[in-house]
Amino acid sequence: MPDPVSIEESLSYKVHGDGSTAIINSKGALQQTLPGGYEVFANKVDFSKNNLLLIYGTSNYGVAYIDKKQAKNDDKFYFEITVQQNMLCVMEPWCIAYVVPKGLNKSHVDIKIKYEK
Repeated sequence: MPDPVSIEESLSYKVHGDGSTAIINSKGALQQTLPGGYEVFANKVDFSKNNLLLIYGTSNYGVAYIDKKQAKNDDKFYFEITVQQNMLCVMEPWCIAYVVPKGLNKSHVDIKIKYEK
């Protein structure tokens, strides 16, 4: 299975889902899951060949930047996401995206998210 490819943009839009990941298989599903920012990612994925993995959360402070690391072991992908916070007293949603192969599902993904000031 090929490695996920990061899409460099990160968004401050709320993802409509449960948990911290969503695997999107069409533009329509993307629009339902990320209604405020789907157009940023919609044309960067050929949904006939790939899916879109969204990793997301809400920071209890403003988001300065997001550091992303990924690794692969057998057919499992490991993502370590560090959300660097600033001192703004806001609840800020964030979302990052990876283009992933069609066969990837949540059992192939292990995500660790941490927040740092």
